Amino acid sequence: MKRQNLIRYNRLLPLGGGLLGICLGLYMGRNQSIPVWLCLVPLAPCVLLNFKKIAWLIPVFFFVGMFLGLVRGGSYARDVAQYDTYYDRTIRIIGTVSDDPGYSEDKQTEFHISGVHINKQGLPGRVRIRARQAQAVGRGDKIQATGTLRRTLGTGRQGALSYATVSVLRDNNSWVEQIRSRFFAAVFSSLPEPQASLGLGYLVGVRTALPKDFALALSVVGLTHIVAVSGYNLTIIVQFVKKLFEKVSAYQTVLFSALLIAGFLVMTGWSPSITRAAVISGFSLLAWYYGRKFHPVIIILLGAAITGFINPLYIWGDVGWYLSFLAFTGVLLVAPLVTYFLGKISKNILVIILIETLCAQLLTMPYISHIFERVSLISPLANVLVIPFIPLAMLLVFIVGMVGIVSPVAALWISFPAKVVMSYTVWVVERLASLSWAQTTFSLSTFWMVAAYAGIGCATALGWLVYKRRQDKGADSIDWNLL
Repeated sequence: MKRQNLIRYNRLLPLGGGLLGICLGLYMGRNQSIPVWLCLVPLAPCVLLNFKKIAWLIPVFFFVGMFLGLVRGGSYARDVAQYDTYYDRTIRIIGTVSDDPGYSEDKQTEFHISGVHINKQGLPGRVRIRARQAQAVGRGDKIQATGTLRRTLGTGRQGALSYATVSVLRDNNSWVEQIRSRFFAAVFSSLPEPQASLGLGYLVGVRTALPKDFALALSVVGLTHIVAVSGYNLTIIVQFVKKLFEKVSAYQTVLFSALLIAGFLVMTGWSPSITRAAVISGFSLLAWYYGRKFHPVIIILLGAAITGFINPLYIWGDVGWYLSFLAFTGVLLVAPLVTYFLGKISKNILVIILIETLCAQLLTMPYISHIFERVSLISPLANVLVIPFIPLAMLLVFIVGMVGIVSPVAALWISFPAKVVMSYTVWVVERLASLSWAQTTFSLSTFWMVAAYAGIGCATALGWLVYKRRQDKGADSIDWNLL
């Protein structure tokens, strides 16, 4: 058994090297001055080595992956660079609304568009639009906006128009959007605020309707992730289907899970975190169906390489993408090790939630403090008090919305359980956010952020080595939960 496990893990090393090479190549591809042939020079002697030995395949896969990443990243960087000719100029831009419109701090209607066209030239990425006029704009509408294009920070958007003149060229009247609108209307008419907006945030990540004060309170207590389109929402849905159908049919489990993943993407959009969650959940389900298991490091690299290859903007500096992967790494790689070494004390569900929360925060805290310069001190307690009730809340809000599509009156009668659960969450958030010490200012420089992650990586590697030695001596294995 020991030899079989060793062979299986060794065979994964070239794949891991290739995926790591793709990620590195994509990141380097942003700098268009780096020649693509650079990674072919060390590849030349590698191909002359003995491929029967796994160790020789690792550099081959790594440099091939880097080559592919450089080609993709360089090509995408050249396309994005075309925005430079339009900055600080008044332009007419056409695109499709990619999210649910909300309101900015200065009361402008705010949304993002993708499928961008400027002067009939197609461009990648997305642009933020802010408009003052009362224009009915919905997700999926094709619009035209006129204004001055400004640069923005980060890679989440490629530009922004403020005080733009917007006109709708084509309404989105698809059946998906009609059902979605009726579902939202049913929830808003059956539940008070902020319970209704919070419930929709649980289900599909809608944050634009949240009252500003309550959205700030969520940030203070470190619970913004529960209303973001994250892997947690999708994980709950997939796990529910898996438990419901796995004893009936593995095929039906994968089929219904795949349909739910596709439906979730349609309802929420292709945000960085949900794209990562969909990719990883999909591969994990396939591995489960064929009786295989992915090594946690491989599944992390696989999700990063695929999502980064689809959209290199993610890997170039999208904050949401990095936070999603850091939290996922904490939950998937670090938390099981901590749980394993704690032994019997970690069998309690509340202890497990606390461990996963602390590990996710451990991995994200250096990056958050570097980018946002603040840290929530109350977050572990808030997560323990709120997270266990989220699956029940999602189910109850979903029932209210679905019944409300058919009969709004019936939805009012059955909404009481959802009101109770959601009101409890609101009370916890508001009470904890009112504490003066709930959040503190804390900033890390780039050097200390890298040093922090190096320390976490060394500690995790050491824990992994100790675990492997215990396993070789016949100790119990960790049951990695890849969903």
